[in-house]
Amino acid sequence: GSSGGGAGAALKGAGETQLNMDKNRLKDNIKQLQMDIDRIRKDRQRKRDASKMQLGLPFLALVGYTNAGKSTLMNRLCGSNEVTAQDRLFETLDPTRRRVTFESGRDA
Repeated sequence: GSSGGGAGAALKGAGETQLNMDKNRLKDNIKQLQMDIDRIRKDRQRKRDASKMQLGLPFLALVGYTNAGKSTLMNRLCGSNEVTAQDRLFETLDPTRRRVTFESGRDA
């Protein structure tokens, strides 16, 4: 009876050790990922700030559901057909930038 309990305790101890090692490894991985995310977030913000300062213009974003007419609206606002606008899902996936001059004369 007691030898069975001893063996169970020994296995439990070894399992706990492996579990602790796994937890520590996961904690380290999470910490590294959080540091990476923070670094990427800061880098992207820096690039956005630099872009805004370089252009000196306010930014606008067209956001909406797939196939909702965002590209068509952009083409109309810009007075061009540079952005492909077709009645096809996922036709325009890449972000694009265009300068728009409103009737008031203000650029964006």
